[in-house]
Amino acid sequence: MRRGPFLENLSKVNIKPEDIDFVMCTHLHADHIGWNTKLENGTWKPTFPNAEYLFAEKEFRFWRDTIEANPLEKFLYGAYDDSILPVISSGQAKIVRNDHDLGSGIFMEPAFGHTPGNIMVNVLSNNFHAKLCGDVLHHPIQLFYPKWYTNFCSDPQKAVNTRLNFLKNCANTNTIVLPAHFQPYHYGKIESDENSYIMNIG
Repeated sequence: MRRGPFLENLSKVNIKPEDIDFVMCTHLHADHIGWNTKLENGTWKPTFPNAEYLFAEKEFRFWRDTIEANPLEKFLYGAYDDSILPVISSGQAKIVRNDHDLGSGIFMEPAFGHTPGNIMVNVLSNNFHAKLCGDVLHHPIQLFYPKWYTNFCSDPQKAVNTRLNFLKNCANTNTIVLPAHFQPYHYGKIESDENSYIMNIG
């Protein structure tokens, strides 16, 4: 039940939902799966009718097993029922390895901690490298205090370790980092500054 200009923004660059080939979620928290489906005549249906939805195995199985074992609990604010199950029912879901490679310069990378099966998405093209890091970086303040974590992290220490390794590996390289929750248009290259980091925008 999220609201926002996501589909309108796609339309502005002449992309229709029918044009999308793959949908990849870094993790299955409710705020990261809200555009998977849309409500049509009282029924939730995949937003992208021709897409293959790729779910990282460890993440998918964790939430599926947790929800099936506790059917009366409203995990993920009920988003599993309206944003994941309809994709499975349509036959568009594909459970893939946590390091799945699409073979076209796009591949997943394990980044566990924020959730049990959290992943990042890498995009490679010639000398260009971008990392869609999801919630590995949840807030800009974590650049200055990378050991800070949110109360949404399932394994805080693992989330911190993942973030520290991520920042160390990206710092002072040409890798473009795209966090999910930074305000537009805050993406760029990571630079190290002694024990903290900054993001060079642009």
